[in-house]
Amino acid sequence: MGIYKKINNKKYLIFRISLEKKSGLGHFIRCFKIFQEVKKKYNCIFVVDRVPKILKNKYNNITFFEIYRNNIFTSQNSDIKKFLTVTKNLKPHILIVDDYRLNSFWHKKARIKSLKIIVIDDLSNRYMYCDYYINYKINIEKRYNQIKKINKRNTKFILGTNYTIISKDLKRKSISKSKKNIIINFGNSFNFAKIKKNFKELLKLNHNIYVCIGVFASNYEFIINLSKKNKNIKILHNKISIDKITSKMDLFIGSAGNAIYENSYLRLPSIFFSLTNNQENEVNDLKILGHQFFLKGNELTNYRIIVLIKLVIKNIDKIKRSYQNINKIKKLNIKNLVKEIKL
Repeated sequence: MGIYKKINNKKYLIFRISLEKKSGLGHFIRCFKIFQEVKKKYNCIFVVDRVPKILKNKYNNITFFEIYRNNIFTSQNSDIKKFLTVTKNLKPHILIVDDYRLNSFWHKKARIKSLKIIVIDDLSNRYMYCDYYINYKINIEKRYNQIKKINKRNTKFILGTNYTIISKDLKRKSISKSKKNIIINFGNSFNFAKIKKNFKELLKLNHNIYVCIGVFASNYEFIINLSKKNKNIKILHNKISIDKITSKMDLFIGSAGNAIYENSYLRLPSIFFSLTNNQENEVNDLKILGHQFFLKGNELTNYRIIVLIKLVIKNIDKIKRSYQNINKIKKLNIKNLVKEIKL
């Protein structure tokens, strides 16, 4: 857990994130982007389950409190006791919660005098007790009445793509060469056995293929071995942030997480697969962001995926131009968010 010694007069901002050894990196990354905006104003502390070693090494400027070094999350009741123990001497001013396991029970227990509670959510499937509720899912505004029912009376709602949390490092690419750059990114805990057969077929197309192998990925050894024989394969292993690399790509193939917003900003042709419940989106909603290809996770093994990829590559410039009238996502959105929640 650790003891934190205050070294200045800045107020405390606490992040509570469901980060552990094998999950939660997406929650950390979007909270880290908020941290980058406010770190000069607040003493920021990330209260997490456990910190993956790669994060400790890469983000050594962040103060982490680990509350499950020797055990695991079992209930909200035990979790809030641990949380209050490690933060009791800090008297935090703001608490940002990005954790699907926690609901109004936890929020109420966490509340102390003058503490502002902010919840970041994608699911809207449980009761909340917060001052600000953030959900930037596409067309979430249409579910306002439902969201209002699961929050307390005076909660302020920060809804819609105007508040999308994306990286400042994203830069749009305009020139497309005959040999394309294709990035494969299924997040940090993907089982690569699911795409083994189709990946070998993809190699035959003779384009540059950048493969993101996440911190918790499995069964990826065949790709490492293939990369030793094929210079078209570029391995991105244990990379937490790949925004600058993604900006150079011509085609994205991967999971439908925060990439649906980032790729919309980049106008990057994408083939998305839904791998988890929070990645479920209506097809018409994705079209609002300019995306045209959205498939279920169980279609990863379908040989017709290669046919689709060939078709997309053949028409890639036309598809890219179709994004030009899409202005839903802006890099200023993170600043809009910070301003709206009065950080």
